[in-house]
Amino acid sequence: MTPNARLRRRRRHATLRTVTDRLQQSSWNPLSVQGGCDYQFNNWVIGAFADYDFMDVHGDLSTAGGPLYGQQKQDWQWAVGGRVGYLVLPQLLTYVSGGYTQGHWKSTDFTQAGAAIPTLTAPGFTKGGWFIGTGDEYALTSILPGLFWKTEYRYSEFDRATVNPVLFGTTTSAGFSTDQKIREHSVRSELVYRFNWGAPLVAKY
Repeated sequence: MTPNARLRRRRRHATLRTVTDRLQQSSWNPLSVQGGCDYQFNNWVIGAFADYDFMDVHGDLSTAGGPLYGQQKQDWQWAVGGRVGYLVLPQLLTYVSGGYTQGHWKSTDFTQAGAAIPTLTAPGFTKGGWFIGTGDEYALTSILPGLFWKTEYRYSEFDRATVNPVLFGTTTSAGFSTDQKIREHSVRSELVYRFNWGAPLVAKY
């Protein structure tokens, strides 16, 4: 059994589709932490993990027809899941992963084109969903025992959120709502250190 501790910085790309809104996002993720454990038998590896992302993902959001514009920000996300992998080379593991994820999006102020003061505010929300991913891990044990380089693509899809905007600076309803369906694509590249606790259940690749 091989617990893992991970710190990473990654580039994220996401697209938000709603009934009335569209958002293109691209930003750096400042810090992520992850822990987990793996079990190896022959060339197969199975494991479980959990991670938490401190984020600054943001992008431009507009209502249908573009009369109002704003910038929506996602500030955190966590996930828990499992993975199954196969050693294609003694030092190279390929795998697929999947599990549950949850993220938080901050409130968004909408401003009419050319105006200096926002018109509406869309409240923030927290939504859960699921993710699937695929990636590889390459052993760098010739440099430092327990060190690995991991690259992973992850697709996350969150439950639909119904957002009820209010007039800026008040709690008065704007009189309409929007449905937001968030789908997120991310590519993460990170250094992984394995403590190799709990032998003999050790991933040895």
